[in-house]
Amino acid sequence: MIGFDVACLPVLLPSLGHANRLIRLHGAEILRMIVQREAARQPRLVLTTELLSPEMAELLLRNLAIDTSSAIRACTAEIVVFLADPRTAPVLRNLLHDQQWFVRMRTIRALPHLRQPVATLHLDLRECLRDPHWRVREAAIRTLIALGRKGKRQLYEHFLTSRDRTSCEQIVEVIERTGLMSTLVEEYGSGTKGVDALMVEQLASEAAPLGLSGVLRTLNSDLRQKFLDRFLPYEEAKMRFLGEAVSDLENPISPQQVLEFPSYVAA
Repeated sequence: MIGFDVACLPVLLPSLGHANRLIRLHGAEILRMIVQREAARQPRLVLTTELLSPEMAELLLRNLAIDTSSAIRACTAEIVVFLADPRTAPVLRNLLHDQQWFVRMRTIRALPHLRQPVATLHLDLRECLRDPHWRVREAAIRTLIALGRKGKRQLYEHFLTSRDRTSCEQIVEVIERTGLMSTLVEEYGSGTKGVDALMVEQLASEAAPLGLSGVLRTLNSDLRQKFLDRFLPYEEAKMRFLGEAVSDLENPISPQQVLEFPSYVAA
């Protein structure tokens, strides 16, 4: 049935509500593949009541999202993101905290397709950066990057304030693999400020100097010089600042305090 058109979706209703777990799973997988294939053809696809019957939407949100089968719950997450229904927000939030790691991972990966706005989406994803499973954390990192400026800001703020070395190293690794490092370096050389600039300075100073040096070698001479013209004075000022503060151990500076002074650190 995966070759059928989205107009045929309502005929899957009996399978989705079947008492047999395997039949429900097959129905959910067929529905997921049809929807994702159509979304590839129509990037703005929304599952309205005209495409998906109200009974099927009700079944997805109320039953399959809490099905005893973790595979069905994961599959459901990848479908309901396309629904134009305000009830999707609490359903997805519950799936982000599912007991099975791959349900959490697949839910996170599906969120860039979310059709119903969720006010706390970026904050919910930021919490997933603390997940005990590394694949869930990686999915959260990639999804925050995919969600644009607001998502990246949450990612950068987590990186700059977290004391979880494992999580921070994973963020650096993904930033390097996705090519985001090059974008950060170019924007820094062009004068970007705030958290984006703080992120570059942290990566260059401590977190990923080797990866950043590799990026600098790929830039043309003008872009590389713009970066160095800005970064080297900052690094020298930081070293002087640390030298003056070394005796003031009673008032250590936390990462959060640094974030509150972007005009000085990321000038």
